Amino acid sequence: KPEDVDKKIVFVGTGLPMVADFRDIWIGNYYYYHPATPWHDRLQRRLERRVVERARSVISATGPITDDFLARYPDQPREKFVTITNGFDPPDYPEVTPRIDTEHFTISYVGTMFGSTSPAAFFRAVRMLLHKEPRWRDKLRLRFVGTMIEPFKAMIDRHGLGGITTLDP
Repeated sequence: KPEDVDKKIVFVGTGLPMVADFRDIWIGNYYYYHPATPWHDRLQRRLERRVVERARSVISATGPITDDFLARYPDQPREKFVTITNGFDPPDYPEVTPRIDTEHFTISYVGTMFGSTSPAAFFRAVRMLLHKEPRWRDKLRLRFVGTMIEPFKAMIDRHGLGGITTLDP
């Protein structure tokens, strides 16, 4: 019942408890967190603390994010922090059959590739391998599942990897 809910953790105007769901970290996110000044950094940290303190539960997408919250907010009840990973329910995809390729050694990257998650060093290493051991061109496959920004896609051809690389958005 709304009258039984502690008012400091109620989502404004609804009477319902607030749940904060972090799919990524807020403070320290290498891609998004670039405060312009120390004042902005303090403000962002204060805002995150306020959300965490007022939430009934704090959900994180990974164990390390949950561990980070536990370390930074030791004054908050441990049971407040829960990890619910990204995933899927197999019954939702009954027609999907795994592709088995016994002819190739496939290296897969699954996720979004942007910012400092650059494949440049990996592509250079694969190019060097193929130069030193050309037989690998027939055996090696690179597969990227997810989003890759255009500058990174251009690296595939620049490194001569177009024939062995697939992109599955």
